[in-house]
Amino acid sequence: MLEKDAATEQNVKSFIGDSMLLDITPAVIMQCVALRKGKKIKTPDAIIAATALTHGYALITGNEKDFVNISGLNIINPSKL
Repeated sequence: MLEKDAATEQNVKSFIGDSMLLDITPAVIMQCVALRKGKKIKTPDAIIAATALTHGYALITGNEKDFVNISGLNIINPSKL
């Protein structure tokens, strides 16, 4: 079991190490406001979706249900790969 925990920890560290931190820019804020006006979506989810849309990134999440009705958002669920 410890080997699996160590492997999981290393995978998470590698994933985080390959990630980048994105600021909430004025463009992201405008996209977020547009999403909140047009959809029933929580603010944190709107910020996440707006960031992905603004930068042209896919959203990697296991929580597809909160994002499925957002036009133009490419959603990837890692548990379905």
